[in-house]
Amino acid sequence: MKHLTQNLFLQNRVTSFRFTGLSDVKLEKGVVTMLSCKEVSERASALIDGELGLFDLLQMRLHLAMCKGCDAFVRQMRTTRDLTNSALETEPADIQGDDQRLSAILSQLHEEKQSGS
Repeated sequence: MKHLTQNLFLQNRVTSFRFTGLSDVKLEKGVVTMLSCKEVSERASALIDGELGLFDLLQMRLHLAMCKGCDAFVRQMRTTRDLTNSALETEPADIQGDDQRLSAILSQLHEEKQSGS
């Protein structure tokens, strides 16, 4: 039933689109079918980067509205992108300072072990 509803929605709404040159559009008996989960996962990066055309964007949004698994996948990819960008924008860690602090801690532990504390 879900598949039939999706096809009917698209059949009634997509008649104004020109299908010339869109090799990835599936037509079955004159009806545009929804993207598969595999196709969504292959295009997720392009969606997040804003590289999809209007028709591809509409197909992706339709699938994401109906498939919570793919929606979660795309949200997770966006989060990963945002965290990566955030990490790249922050100042690099003070590695030399970290080494000095680590050496001080190790020295203190060694002294405590030697003194029998």
